[in-house]
Amino acid sequence: MENKNSASSNSANKNYIGAGLGLGIGIGVGVGAAIGAATGEMGVWMGVGIGVGVAIGLPLGNYLNKKRNP
Repeated sequence: MENKNSASSNSANKNYIGAGLGLGIGIGVGVGAAIGAATGEMGVWMGVGIGVGVAIGLPLGNYLNKKRNP
């Protein structure tokens, strides 16, 4: 029997906040690792990169939600 209330069965109500957050963190970690390798302060710059990635990823996820779910 099919579950009609399942989020996966309703393609009109997808949540994109996690996608934006994952993309932001991924970019932040990459940039933080590059700066950390160049300066020799990997731990500091990885943390900064993750923080900046979250700060960019959440608004990006909200934007995607509004664009894809009018």
